[in-house]
Amino acid sequence: MVLRFYYKPLPSRLAYQPRGLGKEYVRSIGEFKLRKELSLNVIRVYEKQVAAIRDIKEYIKVNAKEKEGRIIPIRYSSNDNQDVRIPLKDYFNCGNKNKQADFYGVNLYEWCGDSTFETSGYADRTGEFINYNIPVIISEYGCNIVNSTNFLIPPNDTLSMDSYTQTNVEPLKCPLNSENWKTNMELPPTPMKDVCECMVSSLSCVVSSKIVNNQKLIDENFGLICGMIECDDINVDVNSGKYGKYSYCNPEDKLSYQFDVYFKRKKKNIFLACNFKGVATITLF
Repeated sequence: MVLRFYYKPLPSRLAYQPRGLGKEYVRSIGEFKLRKELSLNVIRVYEKQVAAIRDIKEYIKVNAKEKEGRIIPIRYSSNDNQDVRIPLKDYFNCGNKNKQADFYGVNLYEWCGDSTFETSGYADRTGEFINYNIPVIISEYGCNIVNSTNFLIPPNDTLSMDSYTQTNVEPLKCPLNSENWKTNMELPPTPMKDVCECMVSSLSCVVSSKIVNNQKLIDENFGLICGMIECDDINVDVNSGKYGKYSYCNPEDKLSYQFDVYFKRKKKNIFLACNFKGVATITLF
């Protein structure tokens, strides 16, 4: 059984509820996938992904202990992007073991037409993992252009192995920043639902039902309120590695926080200060 954790780059949304952690699931593994439609060169997601792996592994560790289960290994399934292929594989296997992937899935879409192991680039890709210190599998393969692909069956194409000895157990060095690769070793904090709920319960001005689950309206009001007052407590800045104390809360909670800050600064006009065209409402005086 494979437990899949899909990453969606929505603002500060990080929700995962792994199932199947009991001791009866003796062949379970975990898979963490990056959405393929996400452009790695445009959106900074690596720090959030590593943080998600860290939190998923901790969740599994705690639940395995409480429910007499076992630790489920987590695989990171990569994106076949030649510009970041090398640093990507190293980034998810460097630093603290608690945030490393337990094994790595390689997606390759280079075997086109009458390719061979050498001409397809598979030989080069294999060489890149010679000194890798965690298991590697091909998670997806094929051709990424509109073309027919012939997968020929050579003689003696079956390999049997009953003994495997790992040659490298040392952690990798984290990749340095470059033109195509930019990351910060400071990761987002672990989301704490109780903290967000407690924060919202203390507010006097919060979002109204009009705005709940309306992402367009939420974005518009974030732009409005953050143009009027500072939003440091809810902001995420992966470039500097700075994360506001409520940066992991959901958008509605963060917007409520900002509405309340503005409201308390405008006490003389409380009804006008907590309205925002009907998307904010007063909870108490």
